[in-house]
Amino acid sequence: MKNTTNNNNENHTKGTMNAISKKTKTAKSTSTTTPQVTPAPASPPGPTPPAAPPDPNAALEQYVQQTVSSLDAVEVSLGADPALSPAQKRHAAKLRKGGGPVLQQIGNLATQQQLESPALQVGDMTVSLGKAQALQPLADRLVAFSKHVNDVIFISQSSALVIGQQFYALLQRRAKTDSELAAALAPVVAFFARRPVAKAPGELTKPQKKATTKAMKTVKKNAPQLLATAAATPATGASHESAGLPRTAEFYVTLFGLALLPAMLVLWIVAMRYRDSLA
Repeated sequence: MKNTTNNNNENHTKGTMNAISKKTKTAKSTSTTTPQVTPAPASPPGPTPPAAPPDPNAALEQYVQQTVSSLDAVEVSLGADPALSPAQKRHAAKLRKGGGPVLQQIGNLATQQQLESPALQVGDMTVSLGKAQALQPLADRLVAFSKHVNDVIFISQSSALVIGQQFYALLQRRAKTDSELAAALAPVVAFFARRPVAKAPGELTKPQKKATTKAMKTVKKNAPQLLATAAATPATGASHESAGLPRTAEFYVTLFGLALLPAMLVLWIVAMRYRDSLA
């Protein structure tokens, strides 16, 4: 019985092993017969764009920003800007050149004579004078520095303009046969074609206006009664207008003639005195 049982167990084990081996072979055969999918070939990389050339003025721009920041810090340390208007500066007291030692001498004498009061202190004067003297070297240096910077800016702009004008001349020649270029170049042409605005007929030029103003001051100073006659002149200028002379030009011609009257009067007086001396 034991042998029979053992034989049965061995047969069962062998059958199980055979089944497992068949499944393994089937799986292997299936895996070998599965078609392999080949990946699509990768597209070649596009051309690398050329690197932008380094800006030669990048370091200069950074330095300028740092300098401006430093100047801002210095300005803050000086206190609030008084923001004086031109009229306030004209009416304010101005210290003449060499006035610092004079103010110091005044302060010494005022202290010796005990002239100070709660509202008038020598210390306030000396502190303000010392502040101005301390800042004067900075102001002198800033004037020279500003001139240097403006000169560099002017030379750079002039050099760029010369090169730009050369390219502009070349572009103008090519634009004669290229309509698209001509359209793109239109704003540039308009910029370089700007001319002074034409004056209206009868309008005076700057030298004429300056001479007229000077003549009016002379008449107002020497013969103010003649201004009334000059003011009435346009009302009686119809004949001149009919002859084609503008009323504005007529007025200034009359005013110029009136300005000569004081000189003629002086010459007449001199002539009369010379005649009396001969008599």
